[in-house]
Amino acid sequence: MLTSVDKVETAVEVIKLGAYDYLLKPVDETRLFTCLDKAFEQRNLVRKVRLLQSEVDRLSGKDGIIGNSNALNETLKKVHQVAPTKASVLILGETGTGKELIARAVHRNSTYAKGPFVDINCGAIPESLQESELFGHKKGAFSGAI
Repeated sequence: MLTSVDKVETAVEVIKLGAYDYLLKPVDETRLFTCLDKAFEQRNLVRKVRLLQSEVDRLSGKDGIIGNSNALNETLKKVHQVAPTKASVLILGETGTGKELIARAVHRNSTYAKGPFVDINCGAIPESLQESELFGHKKGAFSGAI
């Protein structure tokens, strides 16, 4: 923004509204052209990032999962059915089958997407404690339950 108003409050406000810089009249020609060059460079970088991100999305699939099979397509269909609900989701499968990728896809497509994603390795929790760790328990329900 090019202006004759020399107020910090105004400068802060216009920057928050999207101005690249705040220049006061009379402006040095070199400073003006440097500012314009940097603004165009930033705009071009933003465009490149958007283009590259869309290419990454295209190559990796919508949910970041690469593959094309009936089983995967059915699984992704279920991801999109369950994600908008408030239902708890338990994902089972052998090691290396992509359980965490599916869990992240559910999270990314849910109403909780802006919140943290917490993955739990149930294999590291003794089977006798899994239910209480995942779904909670009442005080005294078992030895050591608080």
